[in-house]
Amino acid sequence: MAKYIYICGPVTGRDFDEAKAEFDKAAYEIKKKHGDAVFVVNPFDFCQKGEEWRYAMKKCIVNLTTCNYIHCLPGYENS
Repeated sequence: MAKYIYICGPVTGRDFDEAKAEFDKAAYEIKKKHGDAVFVVNPFDFCQKGEEWRYAMKKCIVNLTTCNYIHCLPGYENS
C-alpha cells in the first residue's frame, strides 16, 4: 500500500519561485529516500501563482485529507 506524504510549509509572503523551489527540493528528496513506496503531494502541483489564498487553501485541505503523513518544512508553523 502506497503512503501519501503532504508537504507543508510557508508560501504566503514569499517569492513564489523561491517557495516552489524549496517544496520541489523536498519532494525530490522524499522520493529519493522512499522511491515508489510513497506518493508526494506537493501544493505547487495544484495551486497556481497568484491564486487567491482562500481558494488555494481549500485545495490544500482537500489534498491533505488524502495523506497518511505530513512533511513539515522549516517555518511550517507560520503556514
